[in-house]
Amino acid sequence: AASGASAGPGTAAAAATTGADPSIAKLHLFDAATYPHARCLDGSQAGLYLRPATSPGDADKWLYALEGGGICTTRADCTARASTDLGSSKGWKATMNFTALNGFLTSDPASPFSNWNMVLVKYCGGDLHTGTRTTADNATTFGLFFAGHLIVRDSIRFLSTEAAGQMNKTGNTLVFAGGSAGGVGVFNNADRAAAMLPGVHTVAAPIGGFPPEVHWYTGPRASTPGDDLRLPAFRSHVALYQSAVPDACAAALGADAWQCAVPHVNYPYIATPMFVFEAKTDVVVMCAFAGLPCDAKGLQLPQVVAYIQQYAENATATFQEVVTNKKKHDGLYGASCLMHTGFELGHPLIDGTDALHALHAWVMAPPGQHPPSVFEDTCASYFPPCDASCPPLPNARERAF
Repeated sequence: AASGASAGPGTAAAAATTGADPSIAKLHLFDAATYPHARCLDGSQAGLYLRPATSPGDADKWLYALEGGGICTTRADCTARASTDLGSSKGWKATMNFTALNGFLTSDPASPFSNWNMVLVKYCGGDLHTGTRTTADNATTFGLFFAGHLIVRDSIRFLSTEAAGQMNKTGNTLVFAGGSAGGVGVFNNADRAAAMLPGVHTVAAPIGGFPPEVHWYTGPRASTPGDDLRLPAFRSHVALYQSAVPDACAAALGADAWQCAVPHVNYPYIATPMFVFEAKTDVVVMCAFAGLPCDAKGLQLPQVVAYIQQYAENATATFQEVVTNKKKHDGLYGASCLMHTGFELGHPLIDGTDALHALHAWVMAPPGQHPPSVFEDTCASYFPPCDASCPPLPNARERAF
């Protein structure tokens, strides 16, 4: 793995002229002396994958993504996680093929972002990219580091160095994105990221991180989720991680500032322009974090169908905060799909437009003049999905997180 001290020949300027494979991103581990608090759960140094721009005309454009991968909240879960790639950098490979990711970071020429600088910040804190722990002790942190927010902060510092392409250069454009846990991280870090980059046109793009309030399914074949993502549980999660939540939300909620780690709570306080991508029937939230039986037989149960319908109606109501936000002109892509973060080239389609092209058109509008961009499936019944571009049943990849 390359040292975080230098990106060497992998700079934005160099990549546009060397003919490097546009699919391959190189790993950069953060130097411990320069970034001592950018640590994974096990204390190993965190890092990111960088694929520099492949066209000189796009060297000032950045697509930055926070990786997803669930959450850990218990000693057993977090300790086990610390020995995997979601808790340690020790096994990370030196390169990553971004095309294989299929999502927003694809280098497929059909993507309007394909020539941009592309960054994937690895998720190894288990803390929704919010933690600020600089020390680990057995009593309060299970002997682990929850430093997700510090990793985000230091990733911006690293990418703003001359060697890594100067993401902070005045006039640059930055799409600050993330999927699943990374999507939650976008809500919690977007305003601080924008503040670190005052001359940069920064917009946020959370993917699969804006579910409605979570209520556990209690009908036939219900299972108990391994991690509790209901709102009251975040009081203890935030304490464990020492979460950095949006300042404006924390100031408004005072003693209840712990709620500000939850996107549907903190969204009204976020100043950064934002385009939200969310399935109205998110299979990871419903199946993994609400206990719904999502196999073919389970989905035939009338209680399950009723739960899916209510979840979609709750999501639609939650989305109204975005739709009616005329001051910011935020965007929404709300698909009626049994999926989580699978917003890819060509599918799903709403009004004939996929998520990547909807985002690109919105981003490239002049700063401060983002057109309202609302792409939303409206259905009388949300199961089976009413969007014909969505599969009738969730696939295994979409249920993984």
